[in-house]
Amino acid sequence: MNWSSGLRTDLTEFNQGLELAGKTFGALKGVANFFVDQAKQAGTFEEAMAAVEAVTGATGDEFKALEAAAVAASERTRFSSVQAADGLAELARTGYSATEAMQVLNPALAIAQGQQLSVAQASEYLTTTMTQFGLGAGDAARVADVLAATADSSKTSVQQLGNALSYVAPLANQAGLSIEETSAIIGALADQGFRGERAGTALRNVFSSLSDPSSKFSQALRDAGIESRDFTTVVEQLAAGGDIGTQGRRDDRRVWRQSDRILEANPGGSGKDRGHFPGGGDEGRAILGTNR
Repeated sequence: MNWSSGLRTDLTEFNQGLELAGKTFGALKGVANFFVDQAKQAGTFEEAMAAVEAVTGATGDEFKALEAAAVAASERTRFSSVQAADGLAELARTGYSATEAMQVLNPALAIAQGQQLSVAQASEYLTTTMTQFGLGAGDAARVADVLAATADSSKTSVQQLGNALSYVAPLANQAGLSIEETSAIIGALADQGFRGERAGTALRNVFSSLSDPSSKFSQALRDAGIESRDFTTVVEQLAAGGDIGTQGRRDDRRVWRQSDRILEANPGGSGKDRGHFPGGGDEGRAILGTNR
């Protein structure tokens, strides 16, 4: 009886020992896996930074600054230090110096995180827009804010906005419009249902025709008594001419007929077409603020 009881006690203690050993082994395995993962990440980060070093040619303190920038960016966003380092390399490949890449990195990551984009996509939209408007790395935060704010406040996305800007940004910049003004117009077009390529093409056609004195668009403006070819001034004069509060109903109807002639003047057309905006002039009315 005593022998049987003692055996049960020994078996119980043995099982408890095995269980404790198993838990200890599991904990040790978890710790080991943690250090292995950390070692792998460290190796990957070193590889990513090696790519940054190769592209930028950075050495010494400049390279340390790039490393610190990638780590700091990972602490502020959902992206890892490896992804941040890859972002630095991508920015450097577009022609930015090491210092400029560090300036652009955080705005690019902010767009990527807020708009659910990859780092590469966000960097492309941001840097392309900056280049088209002749802006430097120091303007990256400003441009990122404009892109994000326009996407958040209108029926468009950063992808669609970037697509539209790729068509019209150089001409808009040439016409004297800022990134803020151009994005606001594209946002307004998006709210009217014209997004991406369609919005960019329509707006580009307006700018092209405004700069061409022989275009039907310019002739229609002259017929309406509008001599300026500054986009903002043209919009303001059309809006002022259509204000019922300052003109009689008869004049107002005349102005709307003139506006319709302007909108049917085929901005950007080949000249031989019976010109109109794609979509029967709706894009034009949205652009020029003459919806009614």
